[in-house]
Amino acid sequence: MSESVADEVTKLEGLRDREALTSAEFESAKARVIASAAKGPNSAVKARPGQAGTRGSASLLHNDLSPEPYSGGHETDSLTRQRQSIHFIHLLRGIAALMVMWSHLSGYWLYAYNKTWKLQTLWDKVIVIPLHIYQNGGDLAVIVFFLVSGYIITHVSLKETSTEFGVKRIFRIFPPLAGALAIAFVCETIAIHLHAIGEMPRAPTVGVLPGVGANTGFIIYLRSFFLINWFPAGSGYALIQTWTLLIEVMFYVITIALISYSRRSPLGSTWSMFCIWLLANMILLASPSGHQGENYVIYLAFLILGRVLYLCHDRKLGVAQATTLISALALCFVLFHTVEFPGLLGASDWQSPAAGYLIAVIAFIGLMQVKIDRLPRPFVFFGDISYSLYLLHIPVGMLIIGVLYNAGMPFTVCFCAGAAGSIGAAYISYRFVEVPFQRMARRLLAKRGPGVEVT
Repeated sequence: MSESVADEVTKLEGLRDREALTSAEFESAKARVIASAAKGPNSAVKARPGQAGTRGSASLLHNDLSPEPYSGGHETDSLTRQRQSIHFIHLLRGIAALMVMWSHLSGYWLYAYNKTWKLQTLWDKVIVIPLHIYQNGGDLAVIVFFLVSGYIITHVSLKETSTEFGVKRIFRIFPPLAGALAIAFVCETIAIHLHAIGEMPRAPTVGVLPGVGANTGFIIYLRSFFLINWFPAGSGYALIQTWTLLIEVMFYVITIALISYSRRSPLGSTWSMFCIWLLANMILLASPSGHQGENYVIYLAFLILGRVLYLCHDRKLGVAQATTLISALALCFVLFHTVEFPGLLGASDWQSPAAGYLIAVIAFIGLMQVKIDRLPRPFVFFGDISYSLYLLHIPVGMLIIGVLYNAGMPFTVCFCAGAAGSIGAAYISYRFVEVPFQRMARRLLAKRGPGVEVT
């Protein structure tokens, strides 16, 4: 294999690792690159709609309908439309992860220890208060993550068997989660033994490391790994941000249950998802003990919304069909939210999350329409490590900030060090946990042979 072909295959492998390509699309694109090289330097491999893989893979952006030849210098080859769409998803992943890190390492840490910081004060005056941004921007970022998941999970689920989908999601979610929980345990143990953080007065509900549960017992970490630590209420947590993973897994389960139906009827299967969500909310709200579950189930609306946006973007749904679905989702979400959290959506100050919900949806739809040929490397980097950064910024960043602040360092230095440490830890997790386990999942699936469907 020549050096140029090897470079192209490496690029394709990188896209596959970021879930921009399914395994079938990767193998198809790889075969065309090799075939093109064998024909000579003057040959060009043209892409035809659908050639890159299975159904729908070459029509993600309806504002760019002409296939383009494979170009070694740019990531705008025969998979142009798909990659452009994945670019915008990758961009949002990275931005959302950075926003969550900012909201916790700055806003939450300062709240926990009753401190102030000029940059945070400026952020509040310019962004948070005027735009009514809830939880320092962290809530908005979480909604973006939900929309991204609904969009990309729908994309891959229409191309994968239920077995492929399930195995890849398990290997995607749980190995990095296990690593993050182990690091959280180590960081909290260090903080306790150093007494560096515990000596500072904290808010009553905040543990030694803000965002890390006060209970360091093995059971709470085991329950946190299986995402059952949120039930019953008050049972404790190891990492506070993992509540969103429970919602993600709920969506995965519904997606697997409807995966065959989704291929036959994208519209019917999406309405089925809506009905499942509607029924679950009604049951939980009607039960005196169901409100704890309702706190999570209600947010499935945003993943279903992400699915609707993907199907409309890929022209599997018409605009009228998508508008009807979105309207039904919005109406029911407002009703359920009002019952579960009375007065919160209608609050007139920055404590209301409604503005953040609207900003997240508008920004997502706006970027979805933008033609992005390629992303600058920093955005690619943060998109790659977004999941690990989401998991690790609290234990690693909080420990670094607390130790340095207790040593007399200015908070600006503490925050920068905490953010840098979190990003470094996330890259290590991505490089040595996420990527190897994703490859392991593909090897396991390859042994089953192509086209194996298990329902």
